[in-house]
Amino acid sequence: MKRQAWRPVSLGTLVALLLSLMTVVLGPLERASATTLDMTGHALSFNHTNLTATITRVTTSNGVITYTATNSFTAGQLVTITGVTSNPVNRFNLTNVIINTANSTTFTVLNAATGTYTSGGTATQLNDYRNFVGTGVANGDQVLYYNVATISAGNTVDALVTTTTNNTTVSAYDGESAVPGKPEYFQPNLSLSGSNGKAVFRFAFYEHGTYTGSNTGTPVVLTNVTISSVDLDNGGSGFQFTEFSGFQQYTLTNNTMLTPSTVSSTQLERFTTRETTNLSDVPQDMVQVTYLTLSTIDIAVGIVGSSGATGYFGIAFSALPWGAAITDPIIGSPTTIGPKNITGIATSAGTVTYTTSSNHGFSVGQSVTVTGCSTNGYNGSSMTITAVASTKKFAVTKAQTGGSCPSGSATVTIPGVVTPAIGVSNVDNPANLAPTTSNTSAILTAGVTSTLTKNDFGAAAFTDADSNPFYKIKITALPSNGAFQHRISGTWRDVSLNDEILTSDIDLENLRFTGSDPVSIKFRAHDGLVYSSDEYTLGITITNRSQTITFPEPGTRAVGVTFDSGAFSDSGLDVTLSTGGWAKYYFERCWSV
Repeated sequence: MKRQAWRPVSLGTLVALLLSLMTVVLGPLERASATTLDMTGHALSFNHTNLTATITRVTTSNGVITYTATNSFTAGQLVTITGVTSNPVNRFNLTNVIINTANSTTFTVLNAATGTYTSGGTATQLNDYRNFVGTGVANGDQVLYYNVATISAGNTVDALVTTTTNNTTVSAYDGESAVPGKPEYFQPNLSLSGSNGKAVFRFAFYEHGTYTGSNTGTPVVLTNVTISSVDLDNGGSGFQFTEFSGFQQYTLTNNTMLTPSTVSSTQLERFTTRETTNLSDVPQDMVQVTYLTLSTIDIAVGIVGSSGATGYFGIAFSALPWGAAITDPIIGSPTTIGPKNITGIATSAGTVTYTTSSNHGFSVGQSVTVTGCSTNGYNGSSMTITAVASTKKFAVTKAQTGGSCPSGSATVTIPGVVTPAIGVSNVDNPANLAPTTSNTSAILTAGVTSTLTKNDFGAAAFTDADSNPFYKIKITALPSNGAFQHRISGTWRDVSLNDEILTSDIDLENLRFTGSDPVSIKFRAHDGLVYSSDEYTLGITITNRSQTITFPEPGTRAVGVTFDSGAFSDSGLDVTLSTGGWAKYYFERCWSV
């Protein structure tokens, strides 16, 4: 074969060529799936506090400013320096500068400023967040929280919170007004600027350090998440409420003061207090919601009231501390009657009757303990009183005969009163809408076992108005022939009609098909709560065997000229390239199979 003289090609062209070839051979490239993190046993923490340090000295050297201050800063954090007096003035007051090094008594920043320190100064470091747009209180403001959860080494989560307000102002973005001592709660304060206002906070979760601005960041999917809203009461000016989107189930106490309802315009579920006073974080003013999975979530807090009404809210990204009165019965302390002095006994047919020196006050069925009898057989603990013959006589079942009890004592113990647990009720999300997807198709090779994917069952087209996940499928019609199998506990088993298969199991390549004829499989998609109302079809086309596509040597061609490749397949099917222009030319000039 004659070697062809090839025209030099730029690196950018080669990269584009390779991407084009991958499109031809493999189909369109897909974005890598987001990391999925299981939140079981973990909570999300939204700590919005400032670390401050008092500056006592400032020195400079070769573009480095060293501040002397007792601190708990770490390198890489942002710090703002204010209140430093110097000569010249304002040489050492800096905004949002990165800490270069830090120890317990000093920290440094890279800055070429020089001068003489006079006195004063405060360093303020935003502990766990950064204001990206505004400070979180106005429409469109965005605050990024760092390290809201660390699931394991290398799996740390950041959260971007975007604010939207309606007839309200956020008077305090995230303090501790609702639940003091809980800095990990997200706690905004609202003041209505019109009737019945609310603020919606959108939480979007990213891999730590990847979000640096608009259209950046690697999303993460969190599974098994619990979120709670606390302290929904009435400060005297309006009824507080909270709204959640896309959850699976909510939990309220059985004595709840919250009324659930569905907001028709948004399909969010609202929980509105019936309290008429301001209370302190009590269980009946709490609601807990659970999610199978989420990546972005809307949470709204608001007040049913008139302009000027205020409210403090607390959102905990964790299960609620319901308290013993809710989850467990309350058992009161036991009480006793006695001791009562015993002056004698009588026995008859397995019964011992004791006589006391004074009225004993005992009742049938109570538990009595007798001690001090000279004949030990008449002593006993926790014996049940079977009869009360008089105010000075009581009997128990006891086989002892003979002997005596001229001076003993009897004490009755009465168990404490048991107050049943108030309990909680779990309710599926009533605002949930059924998901939808679409019919799909797959081309498989005859006689070759093929792993089926979520896309074969409509994952790419899966839509859920509540942002619920694609959780599982139900097989509603089996293929007419072939082997359709599901691997369960390591063993491949034939799929049966109405089998339910988790999408997480499909992701683990535990679903496969082998066949020689075209078939179809019918299924429904599930969002964690309900199945799709429609039934969908996976249509499987079978090719007789795999193909080898050959591209003949094109010979000498002028650069930029488009020509027929002459490619052919040993299956007999026509070969059509999906790319054109220069990509087609380079593909056909440089490749043969």
